[in-house]
Amino acid sequence: INIHYRTPIYKEVIKLDFVVYKIGERGLNNSSDNIQINQLFLCTPEIWRSVNTETSAAYQGTYSDIVSRILAETGSTKEFDPEQSVGIVQYVAPMINAFKAIKFCAGRANSRTLSPMFFWETAHGFHLKSLKELYRSEFNKFLYIEDRAVSGVDRDANKVFNTCYSFEYLESNNRLEQYIDNAFGAENFSIDYTNKRIIKVRNSYDDVFHKHDIKLNKFPLNDPAKDIRVKDGFIPFRTDQSHLGAFNRLSTIALMDNIKMIVSIPGDSQLKAGDVVWLEIPAKVGTNIGSEEITSGKWLVRSIKHLINKTTYTMICEITKDSFDRDLTT
Repeated sequence: INIHYRTPIYKEVIKLDFVVYKIGERGLNNSSDNIQINQLFLCTPEIWRSVNTETSAAYQGTYSDIVSRILAETGSTKEFDPEQSVGIVQYVAPMINAFKAIKFCAGRANSRTLSPMFFWETAHGFHLKSLKELYRSEFNKFLYIEDRAVSGVDRDANKVFNTCYSFEYLESNNRLEQYIDNAFGAENFSIDYTNKRIIKVRNSYDDVFHKHDIKLNKFPLNDPAKDIRVKDGFIPFRTDQSHLGAFNRLSTIALMDNIKMIVSIPGDSQLKAGDVVWLEIPAKVGTNIGSEEITSGKWLVRSIKHLINKTTYTMICEITKDSFDRDLTT
Protein backbone atom coordinates (compact mmCIF):
# COMPACT_ATOMS: atom_id res chain seq x y z
CA ILE A 1 0.00 0.00 0.00
CA ASN A 2 1.33 3.42 -0.97
CA ILE A 3 0.23 6.40 1.14
CA HIS A 4 0.62 10.05 0.11
CA TYR A 5 -0.05 12.99 2.41
CA ARG A 6 1.09 16.55 2.97
CA THR A 7 0.37 19.64 5.00
CA PRO A 8 -1.71 22.07 2.86
CA ILE A 9 0.77 24.93 3.33
CA TYR A 10 3.71 22.79 2.05
CA LYS A 11 4.41 21.64 -1.49
CA GLU A 12 6.37 18.54 -0.50
CA VAL A 13 4.30 15.34 -0.51
CA ILE A 14 5.27 12.54 1.90
CA LYS A 15 5.17 9.20 0.06
CA LEU A 16 5.35 6.00 2.11
CA ASP A 17 5.20 2.34 1.11
CA PHE A 18 3.78 -0.22 3.53
CA VAL A 19 3.15 -3.96 3.63
CA VAL A 20 -0.12 -5.27 5.06
CA TYR A 21 0.90 -7.82 7.70
CA LYS A 22 -2.50 -8.25 9.38
CA ILE A 23 -6.17 -7.50 8.70
CA GLY A 24 -8.11 -6.54 11.79
CA GLU A 25 -11.79 -5.98 12.46
CA ARG A 26 -14.21 -5.58 9.59
CA GLY A 27 -17.41 -3.57 9.87
CA LEU A 28 -20.03 -1.60 8.00
CA ASN A 29 -19.99 2.14 7.56
CA ASN A 30 -22.58 3.75 9.82
CA SER A 31 -23.77 5.96 6.98
CA SER A 32 -24.24 3.13 4.49
CA ASP A 33 -24.82 -0.60 4.77
CA ASN A 34 -23.19 -1.08 1.38
CA ILE A 35 -19.72 0.09 2.47
CA GLN A 36 -17.44 -2.24 4.41
CA ILE A 37 -14.58 -0.86 6.52
CA ASN A 38 -11.41 -2.89 7.02
CA GLN A 39 -8.78 -2.28 9.68
CA LEU A 40 -5.30 -2.81 8.25
CA PHE A 41 -2.04 -3.23 10.18
CA LEU A 42 0.96 -1.99 8.22
CA CYS A 43 4.74 -2.16 8.48
CA THR A 44 7.55 -0.86 6.31
CA PRO A 45 9.00 -3.10 3.57
CA GLU A 46 12.34 -3.13 5.43
CA ILE A 47 10.75 -4.61 8.55
CA TRP A 48 8.80 -7.15 6.46
CA ARG A 49 11.94 -8.35 4.69
CA SER A 50 13.91 -8.31 7.93
CA VAL A 51 11.57 -10.57 9.92
CA ASN A 52 11.39 -13.03 7.02
CA THR A 53 15.16 -13.35 6.61
CA GLU A 54 18.02 -14.01 8.99
CA THR A 55 21.46 -12.45 8.97
CA SER A 56 24.52 -14.56 9.67
CA ALA A 57 27.67 -12.59 8.91
CA ALA A 58 30.75 -11.03 10.45
CA TYR A 59 31.27 -7.27 10.38
CA GLN A 60 34.18 -5.03 11.27
CA GLY A 61 34.26 -1.27 11.70
CA THR A 62 32.50 1.30 13.83
CA TYR A 63 28.99 0.49 14.96
CA SER A 64 27.58 3.28 12.77
CA ASP A 65 29.31 1.75 9.72
CA ILE A 66 28.03 -1.73 10.62
CA VAL A 67 24.46 -0.43 10.98
CA SER A 68 24.78 1.22 7.55
CA ARG A 69 25.93 -2.06 5.98
CA ILE A 70 23.14 -4.10 7.58
CA LEU A 71 20.53 -1.56 6.42
CA ALA A 72 21.87 -1.78 2.87
CA GLU A 73 21.56 -5.57 3.01
CA THR A 74 17.83 -5.22 3.73
CA GLY A 75 17.45 -3.59 0.32
CA SER A 76 16.43 -0.28 1.86
CA THR A 77 16.67 2.76 -0.40
CA LYS A 78 15.69 5.17 2.36
CA GLU A 79 18.11 7.84 3.54
CA PHE A 80 20.28 6.91 6.51
CA ASP A 81 21.45 9.84 8.66
CA PRO A 82 24.06 8.59 11.17
CA GLU A 83 26.34 10.29 13.62
CA GLN A 84 29.78 8.68 13.52
CA SER A 85 30.38 6.35 16.46
CA VAL A 86 33.78 5.61 18.00
CA GLY A 87 35.72 2.38 18.33
CA ILE A 88 36.55 -0.29 15.73
CA VAL A 89 34.77 -3.53 16.59
CA GLN A 90 34.14 -6.99 15.26
CA TYR A 91 30.53 -8.10 15.38
CA VAL A 92 29.06 -11.45 14.38
CA ALA A 93 25.31 -11.55 13.68
CA PRO A 94 24.31 -15.06 14.84
CA MET A 95 21.35 -15.94 12.57
CA ILE A 96 19.06 -13.10 13.65
CA ASN A 97 16.95 -10.68 11.65
CA ALA A 98 18.52 -7.44 10.49
CA PHE A 99 16.76 -5.09 12.89
CA LYS A 100 17.65 -7.21 15.92
CA ALA A 101 21.28 -6.96 14.82
CA ILE A 102 20.89 -3.19 14.37
CA LYS A 103 19.26 -2.86 17.81
CA PHE A 104 22.22 -4.70 19.37
CA CYS A 105 24.78 -2.47 17.63
CA ALA A 106 22.91 0.77 18.35
CA GLY A 107 22.60 -0.24 22.01
CA ARG A 108 26.41 -0.34 22.29
CA ALA A 109 27.30 2.61 20.08
CA ASN A 110 28.80 5.75 21.64
CA SER A 111 29.41 9.11 20.00
CA ARG A 112 32.73 10.94 20.07
CA THR A 113 31.53 12.66 23.25
CA LEU A 114 30.82 9.21 24.78
CA SER A 115 27.10 9.89 24.62
CA PRO A 116 24.94 6.78 23.98
CA MET A 117 23.29 6.62 20.57
CA PHE A 118 19.76 5.73 19.50
CA PHE A 119 18.39 4.24 16.27
CA TRP A 120 14.93 5.13 14.96
CA GLU A 121 12.92 5.44 11.75
CA THR A 122 10.79 8.33 10.52
CA ALA A 123 8.94 9.12 7.31
CA HIS A 124 12.19 10.75 6.14
CA GLY A 125 14.43 7.71 6.68
CA PHE A 126 16.59 6.06 9.36
CA HIS A 127 18.65 7.85 12.01
CA LEU A 128 21.43 6.92 14.45
CA LYS A 129 22.37 9.80 16.73
CA SER A 130 23.13 10.76 20.32
CA LEU A 131 20.95 13.03 22.40
CA LYS A 132 23.78 15.55 22.67
CA GLU A 133 23.87 15.84 18.89
CA LEU A 134 20.09 16.24 18.67
CA TYR A 135 19.91 18.95 21.32
CA ARG A 136 22.84 20.75 19.70
CA SER A 137 20.83 21.24 16.50
CA GLU A 138 18.66 24.27 15.82
CA PHE A 139 14.99 23.95 16.70
CA ASN A 140 12.70 23.11 13.78
CA LYS A 141 9.47 24.69 14.92
CA PHE A 142 7.88 27.10 17.41
CA LEU A 143 5.00 25.75 19.48
CA TYR A 144 2.80 27.82 21.75
CA ILE A 145 0.60 26.92 24.69
CA GLU A 146 -2.09 29.52 25.15
CA ASP A 147 -5.79 30.13 24.85
CA ARG A 148 -6.62 29.80 21.14
CA ALA A 149 -9.30 32.48 21.58
CA VAL A 150 -6.73 35.12 22.55
CA SER A 151 -6.67 38.06 20.14
CA GLY A 152 -4.42 41.04 19.74
CA VAL A 153 -1.29 42.25 17.95
CA ASP A 154 0.64 39.10 18.89
CA ARG A 155 -2.05 36.83 17.46
CA ASP A 156 -0.70 36.31 13.92
CA ALA A 157 -1.46 33.46 11.50
CA ASN A 158 1.80 31.64 12.27
CA LYS A 159 1.02 31.64 15.97
CA VAL A 160 -2.49 30.36 15.32
CA PHE A 161 -1.15 27.44 13.26
CA ASN A 162 1.48 26.53 15.87
CA THR A 163 -0.67 26.82 18.99
CA CYS A 164 -1.30 23.51 20.72
CA TYR A 165 -4.88 22.24 20.79
CA SER A 166 -4.21 20.57 24.13
CA PHE A 167 -1.32 19.50 26.36
CA GLU A 168 -0.73 17.14 29.24
CA TYR A 169 2.29 16.61 31.48
CA LEU A 170 3.15 12.93 31.83
CA GLU A 171 4.38 11.12 34.92
CA SER A 172 7.95 12.20 35.65
CA ASN A 173 10.87 10.37 37.18
CA ASN A 174 10.56 8.26 40.27
CA ARG A 175 13.80 9.08 42.08
CA LEU A 176 13.64 6.07 44.43
CA GLU A 177 13.15 3.74 41.48
CA GLN A 178 16.10 5.36 39.71
CA TYR A 179 18.36 4.75 42.68
CA ILE A 180 17.24 1.12 42.78
CA ASP A 181 17.94 0.78 39.04
CA ASN A 182 21.37 2.34 39.53
CA ALA A 183 20.73 5.44 37.43
CA PHE A 184 23.02 7.63 39.53
CA GLY A 185 26.19 5.58 39.84
CA ALA A 186 27.33 2.19 40.98
CA GLU A 187 29.34 0.24 43.48
CA ASN A 188 31.99 -1.84 41.80
CA PHE A 189 34.88 -4.05 42.81
CA SER A 190 38.41 -3.19 41.69
CA ILE A 191 41.36 -5.56 41.92
CA ASP A 192 44.61 -4.42 43.53
CA TYR A 193 47.09 -6.74 41.82
CA THR A 194 50.06 -5.49 43.82
CA ASN A 195 48.61 -6.26 47.24
CA LYS A 196 46.34 -9.04 45.99
CA ARG A 197 43.15 -7.69 47.42
CA ILE A 198 39.72 -6.60 46.22
CA ILE A 199 38.53 -3.07 46.93
CA LYS A 200 34.87 -2.07 46.96
CA VAL A 201 34.40 1.49 45.72
CA ARG A 202 31.35 3.72 45.42
CA ASN A 203 31.80 5.36 42.02
CA SER A 204 30.26 8.36 40.39
CA TYR A 205 29.71 8.24 36.65
CA ASP A 206 32.96 10.09 36.04
CA ASP A 207 34.81 7.36 37.93
CA VAL A 208 33.04 4.61 36.05
CA PHE A 209 33.71 6.18 32.67
CA HIS A 210 37.39 6.94 33.16
CA LYS A 211 38.76 4.10 35.30
CA HIS A 212 39.00 0.63 33.81
CA ASP A 213 39.09 -1.77 36.73
CA ILE A 214 39.44 -5.02 34.85
CA LYS A 215 40.19 -5.68 31.20
CA LEU A 216 38.23 -8.31 29.29
CA ASN A 217 38.99 -7.78 25.61
CA LYS A 218 37.54 -11.13 24.61
CA PHE A 219 34.44 -12.39 22.90
CA PRO A 220 31.55 -12.80 23.23
CA LEU A 221 30.47 -9.19 23.49
CA ASN A 222 26.78 -10.01 23.66
CA ASP A 223 26.22 -10.06 27.40
CA PRO A 224 23.04 -8.09 28.13
CA ALA A 225 23.22 -4.63 29.63
CA LYS A 226 21.42 -5.82 32.76
CA ASP A 227 24.42 -8.03 33.59
CA ILE A 228 26.67 -4.97 33.53
CA ARG A 229 24.15 -2.69 35.20
CA VAL A 230 24.27 -4.54 38.50
CA LYS A 231 24.69 -2.76 41.79
CA ASP A 232 27.76 -4.77 42.74
CA GLY A 233 30.03 -6.33 40.17
CA PHE A 234 33.01 -6.06 37.90
CA ILE A 235 32.92 -3.50 35.11
CA PRO A 236 34.52 -5.10 32.03
CA PHE A 237 36.61 -2.94 29.73
CA ARG A 238 36.06 -3.31 25.99
CA THR A 239 37.75 -1.74 23.03
CA ASP A 240 34.39 -0.68 21.57
CA GLN A 241 33.74 1.31 24.79
CA SER A 242 30.39 -0.44 25.19
CA HIS A 243 31.22 -0.93 28.89
CA LEU A 244 30.39 2.76 29.25
CA GLY A 245 27.08 2.38 27.50
CA ALA A 246 25.12 0.39 30.09
CA PHE A 247 25.55 3.00 32.83
CA ASN A 248 25.57 6.01 30.55
CA ARG A 249 22.52 4.86 28.57
CA LEU A 250 20.57 4.27 31.78
CA SER A 251 21.33 7.76 33.09
CA THR A 252 20.55 9.30 29.68
CA ILE A 253 17.16 7.61 29.46
CA ALA A 254 16.46 8.72 33.03
CA LEU A 255 17.16 12.30 31.94
CA MET A 256 14.89 11.86 28.89
CA ASP A 257 12.11 10.93 31.30
CA ASN A 258 12.80 13.96 33.48
CA ILE A 259 10.04 16.11 31.97
CA LYS A 260 7.57 14.67 29.44
CA MET A 261 4.53 16.16 27.80
CA ILE A 262 1.90 15.12 25.27
CA VAL A 263 0.80 17.95 22.96
CA SER A 264 -1.89 17.92 20.28
CA ILE A 265 -0.99 20.26 17.41
CA PRO A 266 -2.14 21.02 13.85
CA GLY A 267 -0.69 18.50 11.39
CA ASP A 268 2.80 19.33 10.09
CA SER A 269 4.23 16.72 7.72
CA GLN A 270 7.69 18.31 7.98
CA LEU A 271 8.03 17.58 11.71
CA LYS A 272 9.50 14.20 12.67
CA ALA A 273 10.71 12.27 15.69
CA GLY A 274 14.19 13.45 16.67
CA ASP A 275 13.48 17.09 15.79
CA VAL A 276 13.88 19.84 18.36
CA VAL A 277 11.04 22.32 18.91
CA TRP A 278 10.90 25.53 20.90
CA LEU A 279 7.91 25.49 23.23
CA GLU A 280 6.60 28.75 24.66
CA ILE A 281 4.73 28.10 27.91
CA PRO A 282 2.90 31.15 29.30
CA ALA A 283 3.31 32.25 32.88
CA LYS A 284 -0.48 32.39 32.97
CA VAL A 285 -2.84 31.25 30.22
CA GLY A 286 -4.96 33.96 28.61
CA THR A 287 -2.74 36.85 29.66
CA ASN A 288 0.06 38.74 28.04
CA ILE A 289 2.59 38.71 30.92
CA GLY A 290 5.28 36.69 29.18
CA SER A 291 6.57 33.14 29.12
CA GLU A 292 7.28 30.80 31.98
CA GLU A 293 11.09 30.82 32.11
CA ILE A 294 11.99 27.39 33.52
CA THR A 295 10.41 24.87 31.14
CA SER A 296 9.95 27.08 28.09
CA GLY A 297 12.67 26.43 25.54
CA LYS A 298 14.02 23.46 23.64
CA TRP A 299 12.09 20.17 23.72
CA LEU A 300 12.90 16.95 21.85
CA VAL A 301 10.16 15.27 19.81
CA ARG A 302 10.24 11.66 20.99
CA SER A 303 7.34 10.24 18.98
CA ILE A 304 4.51 11.40 16.72
CA LYS A 305 1.09 9.92 16.03
CA HIS A 306 -0.59 11.25 12.86
CA LEU A 307 -4.39 11.47 12.90
CA ILE A 308 -5.64 12.10 9.35
CA ASN A 309 -9.19 12.01 8.01
CA LYS A 310 -10.99 13.64 5.11
CA THR A 311 -11.21 17.08 6.70
CA THR A 312 -8.57 17.34 9.46
CA TYR A 313 -4.92 16.55 10.09
CA THR A 314 -3.78 16.48 13.72
CA MET A 315 -0.60 15.21 15.36
CA ILE A 316 -0.16 13.86 18.88
CA CYS A 317 3.48 14.46 19.88
CA GLU A 318 5.34 13.17 22.90
CA ILE A 319 8.04 15.70 23.73
CA THR A 320 10.69 15.56 26.42
CA LYS A 321 13.58 17.54 27.84
CA ASP A 322 16.53 16.56 30.02
CA SER A 323 17.28 19.96 31.52
CA PHE A 324 15.80 23.38 32.18
CA ASP A 325 16.23 26.49 30.10
CA ARG A 326 18.01 28.41 32.86
CA ASP A 327 20.17 27.73 35.90
CA LEU A 328 17.86 26.94 38.83
CA THR A 329 20.58 27.73 41.37
CA THR A 330 20.55 31.44 40.56
